Amino acid sequence: MPTPMPTPATSTSRPNLTVLGLTYSDPHDLAVMKRINGYIELANLKLPQGTVAERLEYAWSENIKQRELSAAESVDTVGRDADCYLAARKSLAVYKSPVTKELLREAGDEIAMPLYTATKYFQEAWVWAGRKPFLQSAPDRSAPGKMLPNAPPGGGIWERRGSRDGMLDNGQDVKPVVGHAFRPDEPPPA
Repeated sequence: MPTPMPTPATSTSRPNLTVLGLTYSDPHDLAVMKRINGYIELANLKLPQGTVAERLEYAWSENIKQRELSAAESVDTVGRDADCYLAARKSLAVYKSPVTKELLREAGDEIAMPLYTATKYFQEAWVWAGRKPFLQSAPDRSAPGKMLPNAPPGGGIWERRGSRDGMLDNGQDVKPVVGHAFRPDEPPPA
């Protein structure tokens, strides 16, 4: 289901978040932002002398650890979207060159993420046809010898948000990482 665009602050929907006079009320997006910012806050606390790149790597790895706890966590779309955001952001934060960052952002937004999403849709059709899934996640700790299922296709909006925020990061800085906040200039959902 597409994410709704921000509505004027007079909206009565709940839960919501108001930023720069606009209210964001999509519960899924708010849950994703809360998860992302929670792991960023944890990274800032755990790595007080860490670089921005190290803190983003830590936040991403903690999200992955949470997703690998159970089958329910591995297919959760909030965790998937947080993964897409943090992976994109940490990948760009390590580079200093704005040109390198822009090239990598474009490659991620326009090539890697669409290819990844298409592969996931292909797997869904493959499984629907009675075949064994070819994309596997981490080993299932509760069932030795089995793999956790993959989350459903999606996450592109959050990958783009993460790459946009990563463009602003200087990975070599030793300072707290600023969490994600919705902005009025965000593109409409695909």
